[in-house]
Amino acid sequence: MIASPVIRLLASCLACATLLAGCRDSTEPGLGCVRPAPLAGQPDPRAPGYIVQFRDGVAVRAEVNRLAAKYAFTPTSVYESAYRGFAGFAAVLAPATLTGLRCESSILRVEHNAIVGPATLGRRTH
Repeated sequence: MIASPVIRLLASCLACATLLAGCRDSTEPGLGCVRPAPLAGQPDPRAPGYIVQFRDGVAVRAEVNRLAAKYAFTPTSVYESAYRGFAGFAAVLAPATLTGLRCESSILRVEHNAIVGPATLGRRTH
């Protein structure tokens, strides 16, 4: 018996869905996207929150407003100019919000907030 075109189409769709489900980043279970923005750094209770960097060409203020409305967070800082190649925002984020943001196409990377100063930068050796 030859399968009808509808059955073949449904089988193809099922095969594609199965393949895409297997393409999630296997090192980070629970993320609902294929290529989440990388998460760098380690949590530091002295500097809670995250710094989120946008991809080039993103309208920063409009995108921060859109994401804040979608994920219900309040940015603590917004970096509108591409100062040293950086545009984005800082915010304290719930785990589900962090997961969602990492799946947004406008996000290049996310980093745990950190305290940076002479003690953390190291010393030059001669």
